[in-house]
Amino acid sequence: MGQMTQEEINVALFDEGQRLRQEIRRIKKEKERYRNALEQIAKMEKARTAPELVICKYARYAREALEAAE
Repeated sequence: MGQMTQEEINVALFDEGQRLRQEIRRIKKEKERYRNALEQIAKMEKARTAPELVICKYARYAREALEAAE
């Protein structure tokens, strides 16, 4: 393989930058999801909810976390 031209280098750097921006967006979204789940759990100490509702909330957060991990 020969050396890359400056244009090829620029394109490769741009593509890598795009990929990194997408990864940062994904990580921020995941961080927000976990933060929201933790806030809900923290609020549960004050809430008077039925155990079934609590289980449903945990199940929903678990499903979202598992889907995000795929």
